[in-house]
Amino acid sequence: MKPATHTIRILPVAVVLLAACVLAMPVGAQGKGGGKGGGGGGGGPPANPEITYVTTNSLYVMNADGSNQRRLFRNSGQGSVHAPCWSPDGARIVFLARLGGLNALCVIDADGAGLQIIHTMTNQDPLPSGAGPKPDWSPAATPDGSERIVFADRNPATGFIDIFVIDPDGSNLRPLTDAASSGGSYEWVCWTRDATGIVRTDGFLRLELMQLGLDGAGELEVVAETLLYQGALIAANPEAAHFQDWIVVSEWVFSGGYYNAVVLDITDPFNVVLVSVVDSGLSHLGVGFSADDSELVYYRAAGSTSGIFRVDVLGGEEVPMLDKGYEPDWRGY
Repeated sequence: MKPATHTIRILPVAVVLLAACVLAMPVGAQGKGGGKGGGGGGGGPPANPEITYVTTNSLYVMNADGSNQRRLFRNSGQGSVHAPCWSPDGARIVFLARLGGLNALCVIDADGAGLQIIHTMTNQDPLPSGAGPKPDWSPAATPDGSERIVFADRNPATGFIDIFVIDPDGSNLRPLTDAASSGGSYEWVCWTRDATGIVRTDGFLRLELMQLGLDGAGELEVVAETLLYQGALIAANPEAAHFQDWIVVSEWVFSGGYYNAVVLDITDPFNVVLVSVVDSGLSHLGVGFSADDSELVYYRAAGSTSGIFRVDVLGGEEVPMLDKGYEPDWRGY
């Protein structure tokens, strides 16, 4: 059974308090070269891009229309599974899992074979469902020419939550931030579309762009930080679009006690522009873009009507896909 539908409305800009004006860019049009859309040279999404998602203890994939649901991995015992993300070529998925009593960063082939634990997390707090921190696989080569996975973890040297990068095989783990010195706490992160920067939020009013370069040894380093937004709402789980220089975040609506979804254009980091706000009065968590950026997919937390939904990025009627599962990620390659 599919969960009930609601109509999404676009909120007035004055209510959002996120930007000075509204921009409705041509949805699905390819942006600048590189990034999630297929390498910047006329590539595009596959004919039937898949969606990966999780239940309490299992990792699944399904077709973009909700059909052909297939379980790739089941965590035995009391272990949980969280926050999946596709690799750039769609051949693998990175996710978090509670394995053998420990939180771990894992990679698995898209057919369910080849499970690898690439990092045992220092942060062993319970893994939250729906709006928890999510690893993100670089959609293109990073400035050092490598594919990297970015994620947040507790720094064993300081006890603070920092941003780390790691190669998909588990090598070259290193922090990009030093929260102990900055006084910050880095919770939610994602790559920019071209993998030259990282968008991060600490969940407390600040949304930042961290631009990356190389140090003298050819290692990634943060070369500039730009405050994208600081306001009255709590932002969680930034996710980059595949073609446009857009990100979507779940933002807490204090007056209603739920998360809506806010789409922002960060082409100019010093002049962030609001694209849309989708709001049904129910929480939208783990929000991501469709393969052509025309739709959003998300977990709607609403009791008996919870499930995975999709909606046009500029608003409209929610389309129910599944009455189970959460934290969906739409393959865009």
